Amino acid sequence: MTDNQEFTSGRSGADLDRELEQLLEEAEATVVRLRRELHSRREFAAQHAEIDKLDEHMAHARVQWSEVRAFFEDVLSQLLSRESASQARSTGITAPHEGGSDRA
Repeated sequence: MTDNQEFTSGRSGADLDRELEQLLEEAEATVVRLRRELHSRREFAAQHAEIDKLDEHMAHARVQWSEVRAFFEDVLSQLLSRESASQARSTGITAPHEGGSDRA
């Protein structure tokens, strides 16, 4: 008797089909779980690899505080000039133009 004959003996074709479908569904579900686990493990390993390189990252991330300060001073200056221009427009006061006369 062959393996196939032993497996199918005493079972109807429909029962066998159902069992095979169930086995396939279980196998596919297992594959999905295994792929998820593999993905999770790879992400975990990648995160730890980056953590291991933290000293290198920190060495490349030196902050030039003078540049940061200059940036914020420029932003503040632009915001203040916009605010004063907005207030001047709302009150009807116009700033004198460069090179022009102050007469209206």
